[in-house]
Amino acid sequence: MEKAKKRATKITASVFGILSFVTAAALICLKLFYWGFAVSADDISISCDISELSNNAGDFIDVEFNVTLKNGMSLMYDANVCMDFTDDRSFRYEYVTPRAVFRIPFDDTGSSASFGCSVDKSNSGLKNEFNFILKDTSYKYDVNDIVTDYLQDA
Repeated sequence: MEKAKKRATKITASVFGILSFVTAAALICLKLFYWGFAVSADDISISCDISELSNNAGDFIDVEFNVTLKNGMSLMYDANVCMDFTDDRSFRYEYVTPRAVFRIPFDDTGSSASFGCSVDKSNSGLKNEFNFILKDTSYKYDVNDIVTDYLQDA
């Protein structure tokens, strides 16, 4: 009976050890390839492209932010959009948190992403704002100010 008890204890310890190892390995893989690491301002570049669009609905200014990761890793991000409707004016806030993850072989995840919106030239009732939240700082871009500056320069 004593021998069976020792053997059961050894098996339980071995199973616990194997499960602990597999769990730790899975968490490390998730951190490296999915959750990623916070990005600092030195690791990233943000550019803004502006173009004019016309269609049946009217004339629009298209504002697109291009985010590129400079350290050779893949770019992942969390993006949240918040809407606020007050005083007959709509406010749209987009919060983007870029993360760097290790490249997975044979995966087409790149090191850049684009975020943007279109603003109606004749209707400025919607205020758009993009916020890029980084490890060491954050960048806030008011799309309406960008469009106003673009139209004044044109």
